[in-house]
Amino acid sequence: MSQTCDEIFRLMSEYVDGELPADTCARVGGHLDSCLPCRTLYDSLRRTVEACREFRSGEAPGPMAAGVRDELLAAFRKAVTARKDTGSTRA
Repeated sequence: MSQTCDEIFRLMSEYVDGELPADTCARVGGHLDSCLPCRTLYDSLRRTVEACREFRSGEAPGPMAAGVRDELLAAFRKAVTARKDTGSTRA
């Protein structure tokens, strides 16, 4: 994971929630347009947040579709591998 990707990773949650200043939001969006691994992670996080927002307390969620589970797991494994490859120990 490059230094830029690492920075984008740290800003991802705030980006999804629309909590970044306009200039930072534009920078993150520009990076996501040109970086497939970060875009994949963003898409996965956005879908997860949307699912959480739709969840109503007291309702048991249905089983996760196999494709969605596989995609989330693959994105997670890719992020972990990238962090290991760069020697980063930060969470």
